[in-house]
Amino acid sequence: MKKYLLFLLTVFFISCSKDEPAPVPPVEEPTLVTKLIVVDTTKTAPNDTLAMTTYEYDALKRITKQTLYLYNPASQTYAYRYNFDYGYNGTETLASTMFENYPTPSVNIRWKHFFSHNAAGQLVADSSHDVTVGASTDSMVYTKIYTYTASEYQETRNDYYPVAGTTTYAAIKFQRDAGNNIVSLGDASVRSFFAYDNKINPLTKSFPVNAPYLNSVDFPCVYTNLMEQYSNFYKIFTNTYDGSGTVLSSVLTREFITIYGANNLPQTTRIRNYPATTTDKNKYIFLYQ
Repeated sequence: MKKYLLFLLTVFFISCSKDEPAPVPPVEEPTLVTKLIVVDTTKTAPNDTLAMTTYEYDALKRITKQTLYLYNPASQTYAYRYNFDYGYNGTETLASTMFENYPTPSVNIRWKHFFSHNAAGQLVADSSHDVTVGASTDSMVYTKIYTYTASEYQETRNDYYPVAGTTTYAAIKFQRDAGNNIVSLGDASVRSFFAYDNKINPLTKSFPVNAPYLNSVDFPCVYTNLMEQYSNFYKIFTNTYDGSGTVLSSVLTREFITIYGANNLPQTTRIRNYPATTTDKNKYIFLYQ
């Protein structure tokens, strides 16, 4: 009897093993952001949508176009506002040029930027040309020169048009953690401190262009010429001081509440500012390829 039961169990086990489906290979999660939608959570639909930024890439996964659309609640449509177009030399991952297109009721403003980087990938020069009225009347507007040390960088702006002049700005001091993330950044009057989690920062991961224009208009990231971190920050403390840099006059805390999906990629991020408000306001929705 025992031998018979053992035989039946063996047959049952073999039959079940044959019926089990083959394991399905995991689907690779896309990592390039294609859309970033901004929603005001203090409002109700359809008036809650504010804007949308779209991102396009080439075959080497380099960003080639960034376009901002403003949302019209009345017509429930997006209206084009402006775009940045990026160009590269060969297979380099850092952009060498950028066209800035900004239409107004009277004229379509067009600026072209030429970027230079050092061996560490930091932006060292940004030459801006006004090409609004055509390439034949290309006029040099300014050149920004950046110099770096291990703990600070400085910007010098040489203006050519409409008034010539040179301005050297105060040095920006910074500190990095062991993961190369910026943990403090600022000058004598304003200093910011950043706290990170161990997740992916989607915009840094998507953008191989180390230029200050990329994200200041869509997501309040802390990108500057020296931001190379891939960690996602969840809190920023910004301290403002008086002229002497010793008396603290105000403190602002920005908290980023992020919901993550597969592969720890952010799906949404809500922003809360203290002490201005203790409720979530703008919500950023990430869509990937």
